[in-house]
Amino acid sequence: MSNSIEVTETPDLAELEIDQIRKLTNAISDDRSRYLAQRIVDVLEDRTKTSVTDPLTGLWNRRRLEEYLKRFAERYPKSWLAILAFDIDDFKRVNDEHGHPGGDKVLVAVAKKLSDNFRPDDLVCRFGGDEFIVVVTGAVSKEFHGNAGESRDDFEKMVSMLAQRAREAVEKGTDVTVSVGFDINKAEYFAALEPLKITYAADVALYDAKSLGKNHVVMSVVGRS
Repeated sequence: MSNSIEVTETPDLAELEIDQIRKLTNAISDDRSRYLAQRIVDVLEDRTKTSVTDPLTGLWNRRRLEEYLKRFAERYPKSWLAILAFDIDDFKRVNDEHGHPGGDKVLVAVAKKLSDNFRPDDLVCRFGGDEFIVVVTGAVSKEFHGNAGESRDDFEKMVSMLAQRAREAVEKGTDVTVSVGFDINKAEYFAALEPLKITYAADVALYDAKSLGKNHVVMSVVGRS
């Protein structure tokens, strides 16, 4: 049994509205009217997906990240969460040497490596530019799911392993490297932050990773609980 919820497990308001419209569409007996109604549903679904998806990489975007954190914290406030910030090293050089089409190819390649090297329930987002955010969820607490919660140390070891694995996969499978900073805390902690501050501690750790010579993984000590 998975210890974390999937992004699609709790649909947002737009998705719920589309589901209701689809049910009404299926109840229409007239073929032409049902066809036209179905076309409307298809357009609404496409717009909903577009609003939470990065068009270049196909990853979730910042809006979906914020929604996901809020929903997870509502269900499992005491569960551990990790926010990992990945930044491509010397990405400006890539654009300077290969142009923006070349840079786009690198972004797509890095996105795929990250997606392939995290668990299915982890959330991989393109946060903006050449920065990617990954949310790793811990085991949910006994109070909310019937499973014993894991220790911070165990969760930290797992997150560090996943971060190193993804970093190495990018280094071996692309022409670039990434620096990584990550932050660990309870889900309720992240949910209580303003959206612009959710990644702050992970970004500070990312800056430290860059300072070490890039292509490193560093854990934040900000807000440790």
